[in-house]
Amino acid sequence: MLDIYLNVEISNFIQKKVNVILINQINLKGTLVGFDNFSNIVIKKNQVKQENCFINEIVLIRGDSLVSIEIEES
Repeated sequence: MLDIYLNVEISNFIQKKVNVILINQINLKGTLVGFDNFSNIVIKKNQVKQENCFINEIVLIRGDSLVSIEIEES
């Protein structure tokens, strides 16, 4: 697993759904699944293909513009 840190903007939350996530000007959609033990927002991705990788999970750190993305190499 690789950890990639990118700037992120979240447009809005609608009933536990993340409507649009802007990652390096790429629009992705995800579902808010809850909070981890460190009160970070955990967003699950459904096999979004990006540059030969699949993004599985995004952890948005509250109060910061950094996210951690776990990816699987395809």
